[in-house]
Amino acid sequence: MFKSNRGQLSIFLGITLVLVMGMLAFIVNIGLFVKAKINLQNSVDAAAYAGAAVQARQLSNIAYLNWEMRNNYKEWMFKYYVLGQLGSLRVSPDPNGPFPLARSLAASENQVDFTLKTLQPVAGLNIGGGFESNGGLAFDHYNMPSICVHNSTATDICPQYIIPGLPRFPAIGVAGISEVHEAAVSELVSIKALNCSVRSKENFTAALSWAYGAGMANVPPTIPALYAADRPGAWPRSVEMAMRMRNLEMIVNLPPHDGPITYANARTLPTEAGNTFALNERPYKAFISAYKNLSGGKYKESGDDELSAQFKLYELAPEPYITTKDTLSGFLIPSDASFPGTSGKLVLHKQYLDLQAMPLNLATMFTTFTTATNELGGGIRSEGTCAISKTAMPVPGFILGFVKNPQVMTYYAVKGESKFIGLFSPFRGTTNEDGVTLTAYAAAKPFGGRVGPKLFSFTGNNTTVSVRKSDSGSRRSLPYVYGLKIGFADSTFKPGAPIPVSSTFWINSFDQQATLGGVPSIAGQHISFGIPNLLYDYTSNINRHTQTTVVSSTDTVADILPKSLITDQSRENLGLYDPEQYKLLKNSLAPEVINGSSYTSSLILDGIVKARRATRYDAVNYLIPDYMHTGSTLQSSPPVVTQSEPALAGTHNVMRYQIFAPLVGENLLYKTLEEIQNIVGEYITTMAPAVEVYEKSLLEVAQNIYALRTTGLSDTTSSAETIHAKVTTGDWRPELLNEANCKTDIASKFWYFFQTQTTVKKCGVEPLQSMMTQFIDAQRQGDKQYFFNTEYFTGNETEGAIDQNLLLTGYFPGPRQGVAISSSGNNLMGSPLGLSNNTVYNSRRNYYSTKFFRLAMVIQGSAGMINEPTLREELLQSPIIEEDIPKPILNLIKREDVPGDYFLDF
Repeated sequence: MFKSNRGQLSIFLGITLVLVMGMLAFIVNIGLFVKAKINLQNSVDAAAYAGAAVQARQLSNIAYLNWEMRNNYKEWMFKYYVLGQLGSLRVSPDPNGPFPLARSLAASENQVDFTLKTLQPVAGLNIGGGFESNGGLAFDHYNMPSICVHNSTATDICPQYIIPGLPRFPAIGVAGISEVHEAAVSELVSIKALNCSVRSKENFTAALSWAYGAGMANVPPTIPALYAADRPGAWPRSVEMAMRMRNLEMIVNLPPHDGPITYANARTLPTEAGNTFALNERPYKAFISAYKNLSGGKYKESGDDELSAQFKLYELAPEPYITTKDTLSGFLIPSDASFPGTSGKLVLHKQYLDLQAMPLNLATMFTTFTTATNELGGGIRSEGTCAISKTAMPVPGFILGFVKNPQVMTYYAVKGESKFIGLFSPFRGTTNEDGVTLTAYAAAKPFGGRVGPKLFSFTGNNTTVSVRKSDSGSRRSLPYVYGLKIGFADSTFKPGAPIPVSSTFWINSFDQQATLGGVPSIAGQHISFGIPNLLYDYTSNINRHTQTTVVSSTDTVADILPKSLITDQSRENLGLYDPEQYKLLKNSLAPEVINGSSYTSSLILDGIVKARRATRYDAVNYLIPDYMHTGSTLQSSPPVVTQSEPALAGTHNVMRYQIFAPLVGENLLYKTLEEIQNIVGEYITTMAPAVEVYEKSLLEVAQNIYALRTTGLSDTTSSAETIHAKVTTGDWRPELLNEANCKTDIASKFWYFFQTQTTVKKCGVEPLQSMMTQFIDAQRQGDKQYFFNTEYFTGNETEGAIDQNLLLTGYFPGPRQGVAISSSGNNLMGSPLGLSNNTVYNSRRNYYSTKFFRLAMVIQGSAGMINEPTLREELLQSPIIEEDIPKPILNLIKREDVPGDYFLDF
């Protein structure tokens, strides 16, 4: 009995030891699995953050380029409102003279006065005015700027509304003397008429080059103000930057990688993108960041660490926002364009970013002088009289900039997957492919955005641009476009009236169907034009521009209204009609230019660059490049890249720099110059309806002038034919120019300029298609193929520059940087520029930093999805504009793409 009990303790100890070892192995294994899961989650978090950080840098480039599009517009407005008025707003030392000192600003302190003056105005003259049978002189009814280039001659006729003719008295009947007198008067009249014609041509050249020039103009040295013609015009530059913007958008929207990204295929991503590494920067850096955060040490290189060896990263695909090329979201994107390296995925299917263009139909005015003959009574005639009219230079489809569609959210979501065996794993086999599959999810996003601001509303199913307003009466659009209300009851042209005189040509508040712009190719769209304007900077009167207007709540646009009496005060006071705004822009010129005593090409160029400077308005509404911190080698890095070449000749305090914004390349939206030419050609073709409106309006003006020949004052046929060559036939479509019979009328020149697809220059007119081909070809040479080259004014504060330390950077500030906590718990930051004591700017939307968020917020149908109104920060904006009320996010992730409920915890 005693002997049979021997060894029981050993058996018990053995059993206990097995249990203890098993429990120890279980605990160790669970710990290793937990550690591996934590390791995997950390690496996936790093991948999401890295991918979103790439998106942030890409969005910064987009924001920088969008600011440059505003600078392009500022330069155009500087040329139009300042350079174009140097002759008209010339200052005289005599304060009581015809051009007193106050004339450079306004007759009143509340507005800038662009009306031309007559030396002998007829008080109380009714609208219709013009050249009366009794020789009375009319006055300028419309307060709008008109380009008139003073060619440095002794007499400046730009400020005068009436250029008197030479009197021809009846013959005195003395043999020999009468013939000599008549010959001398005829010669003087001929010279005067020729001078009026030449001046009209110079004004037309200035308006055309500033709007459409390719920057290669050969300008006569006698016209200093036209030296600015050697810079690209506003329209070609806006088209170029818009195409660069579409390339940047395509890079952001690169579809998620098909299948898993592994260590083997990740290394090929940079080479697959060719010279445009930024195209694959997001998936490459996401994987590398995740891989480097995985454990494994030296075993990673040999492949002996199963977690890193089996690691796979999946980019979770948002549901694409599908648009078409005939919308503001698809404008300038070819309908068949696909992403490189994908199975035909279309660029119009946007998964991360949707940029909406803001094309406007604008028209600048230039002064035309038409020779006329008037009866003065008593058998005396005045010959060679220059009848002045402000003539429109239409610029349809001018792209003011882009805004980010808030319904397409930019974010980055990934899934990481690997297999883990563990030290005592029962699943251990002969290869690392055995083991337990671990999964982790993560999501991050660049939050905020300064791709904007949204100055206009998008209507007509995202095809048209209209006024943007709020319930409080704010009109953000009004300082940028003025309408024109024609005052003639019969809507026919009379001497001195704007050209075109048709009320249907101009945007005005009386036409509720009129839109400010949109996609030119939309059939049936009501096309009309507005006078461009600009809100340049914040001033003491800024509230008048942002919170109150001179129009009622039902008006669609602010109008330039005609004056019935010469003593009437004009009511225009928005944008550059405000004296403070105008002085800020005009003071970009050196003092000697402002005084009109001397201006040269270098002074003009210096003024243009200074006018493009960063303003306080820019600092709040746009993302301005930081030129103080450079040196990064990333193509999509936020800091700008300074160029080695010197600053522009003749300028001071100017730095040349580059922004990564590719134009043409093998893996881009536009692969060859020919593709760009096709896009531009198609763009020009789609503007044909707008050109047709202009041509028909010119014909109407010419017919009205032609009808005046029946009054017996003079034969107006030649004057009418200077407007439209086919005035007698009634055909609005001019014939194309022919060297054998050159047409000099405005209609024929503009028709050939816009509608000709040839590259042949005829009668001194080079077609727009040819100019754009040369311009785009020049912009793709050298580093310009991938970088947009521009300049930055770096002067001190006394010269109007802003301290770089006050500019808002691309990083969201914390409490140490002045963030205040509101009563609702939301961070509101007052502007560091100190713009207003009683205005708090919510700058949260202005920053491109990166943050994590719960994946559940972007999963279709999940409880915490971002479409819940309580989760949207846009409600913090005040005053709330109706279209700013949050709408559902369109690019969410399908529920079936995230199996199980793992994402609920992340």
